[in-house]
Amino acid sequence: MPVEVKGLVETKAALKAYAPDLLKEMNKEIRTALKVKSAAGAIIETAGRKNFNGASDSQSNNPQAGAHFNRSIQGTYGGFKSIGNRREDKGRLLYAAFYKDQGKVIDAVFKAINKADRTFKSRLGLAA
Repeated sequence: MPVEVKGLVETKAALKAYAPDLLKEMNKEIRTALKVKSAAGAIIETAGRKNFNGASDSQSNNPQAGAHFNRSIQGTYGGFKSIGNRREDKGRLLYAAFYKDQGKVIDAVFKAINKADRTFKSRLGLAA
């Protein structure tokens, strides 16, 4: 009976059951492809999401520090760009980076999945 692996869920299940080494390799390649954002980029992206102007009950010596930081980021990197109507659909750098890379990360993820699928099928003696 021929084995047919269709999507990511099926591929991961088959790899987990029959080729855990390939699953580990595939996940490693995917993680590598996804690690393009830096720590500084993460800070820039998430700063001010909860309360742009700072907390009114702040215990800080400079309760306006958050607002100053956020206004500086807005001036340097621009405001939140939106790809939808929800709050989660807005971003400063992530969406700009996504459009700039023209899907390179997505291509790398699909390449890792397809590579694991081909290797798995060749191990089984199936046509790739």
